[in-house]
Amino acid sequence: MKKRLIAGLAVGITLFGISSANALVISSTDVWQYTNISAISAPTIHYDSNALNMFGNTSANTESTNTVFNDISTQESWHTVEWTLNSAITLGSFNLVAAHDGTGSPYYRDQNFRGFGAFTLEYLDNNGWQVLFSQNKIGTSAVLGDGQSHPVYGGGANYTALYMYELFATVAPTTAATWRASFQQYGVPNGHASGPRILELDGYVYNGGAPVPEPATMLLFGTGLAGLAGVARRKKKA
Repeated sequence: MKKRLIAGLAVGITLFGISSANALVISSTDVWQYTNISAISAPTIHYDSNALNMFGNTSANTESTNTVFNDISTQESWHTVEWTLNSAITLGSFNLVAAHDGTGSPYYRDQNFRGFGAFTLEYLDNNGWQVLFSQNKIGTSAVLGDGQSHPVYGGGANYTALYMYELFATVAPTTAATWRASFQQYGVPNGHASGPRILELDGYVYNGGAPVPEPATMLLFGTGLAGLAGVARRKKKA
């Protein structure tokens, strides 16, 4: 009976800690804003792009103020951006918004164009790079105007178009000055549009509060508590 009680508590705690997949609206005041960055490196950046655009820079480039990676890398290759802040921060959550090229003419420019299928967030400490968050199998599929199924991100609560990707996640409070984001290319190189397009990556400091679960998570958590109460009642009767 004690083991069942402990197992139920573990499930409830795990469910309570789940974060919303939907991203927040892009911020211009987060701690990863480009004005807080002292150094940045992106080895596979598109020649017509700027890595700082991923952190709110809108000063000058022809890629619609997004960060775009090159079109010559092989499918499933990793594109990375590494940045160092003016001073260390304690991260509590992050927000990612991305897009592929949508459904433009003359053909449907789906996730094969400017898309990625996996994402990793790391930080640098005295022991080297440490993985803080990892997400794979990004994207889904939809039947578009040509009657065929295409790989798409699927949209979200704040950016609803199928070619948009949203991700918000809370993480274990982590203090660091140097960070790295990596994106695994979805499509094959085509010399025209295959490197991932990232609209923005925002970071938020840990504020000491617990993550707020989604309504569905709250329902599951409540169900778990009800089950635990039933276990306790049966134990009392016994």
